[in-house]
Amino acid sequence: MTEALGWAVAAFASLPKAETVGQIRVQNTPVFVGGQRVKIARDYLGRPRLLIPASNEISADESTRVTAGLSIELHNYPNSVGELVPHLVFAASSSEVDDLFALMSQDICEEVRASSQPVTLSMVESRILAWQEMLAKLSNHEPSLSEQIGLYGELLTLETLVEEIGPAALNSWSGPDLARHDFETSKWAIEVKSSMSLASKRAHIHGFTQLECSVGTKLNLLHLQFEQSLGSKSIAHLVEGLLAKLDRSALEGQLLRFFPEGLSNLPTWASKYELKLSSASLFEVDADFPRITRSNLGSQYLRFSQLQYQLDLEGLPHASLETSPLQLGTGSW
Repeated sequence: MTEALGWAVAAFASLPKAETVGQIRVQNTPVFVGGQRVKIARDYLGRPRLLIPASNEISADESTRVTAGLSIELHNYPNSVGELVPHLVFAASSSEVDDLFALMSQDICEEVRASSQPVTLSMVESRILAWQEMLAKLSNHEPSLSEQIGLYGELLTLETLVEEIGPAALNSWSGPDLARHDFETSKWAIEVKSSMSLASKRAHIHGFTQLECSVGTKLNLLHLQFEQSLGSKSIAHLVEGLLAKLDRSALEGQLLRFFPEGLSNLPTWASKYELKLSSASLFEVDADFPRITRSNLGSQYLRFSQLQYQLDLEGLPHASLETSPLQLGTGSW
């Protein structure tokens, strides 16, 4: 490997992810192909991309390829003088393959860097096949049972909110792990906690802010208890139902963390568990609700980091909700 190509691992390590859905953060590299500079990029989930100037003779249909680990598409990006130039965009389907993707980027650039012409797919065909298999093995990650149950609870809540307040419900959903509360409007917020345990009501709380509410906002903790039941809905069923009622691209954006390749062909794990909602309890998080917050601790909260705790909800005042189907009654909030 030449000295000029030692950029890849360090460059990807220092490149931050994009700030918003649908955007990528692009950075130039020291490598040139056909007189044009090669670029690297990240999307807002942190997934790496390699952008190589391509021949005008490549069609979008010819270039588009998607596997479990690596997708290849043709897009136009500006060159150094602002002219739009076609680029082959190599994108990993996971943010957890940085080092391997960097090595792939170096390898592909080594293959084409001596060319005086823009790249065609045939120039890198053999290298692509070699790397796709390795990336696919690392990218084929099935979420843990806890993560899948948490996602199921949020999707079921979204389904209920769509029935109660319409498609605008999607705007209230932060999506998995993107905000302190799972659902929030100017008037109310919902933190959803889901469990497969029917023996007790316990909620795992992460950080100081999950049970803090904004001024003028009513915060509710929704505790859902599920059990496996053949013939009930799976995550795949919930997603399919929501696609029929909501904007596809918006829903895909919210679910990118779990389904980075889109919602057309869901992975097999999305159909793995068919769940029945056995109990739904709604707790109002008011001044008397037990919790650890920044206001509880004053300035001493700065001494704590990575706060997590388990909250026993048994015996606390709550409303028992209808479960078949789930009804939240947001109209009265």
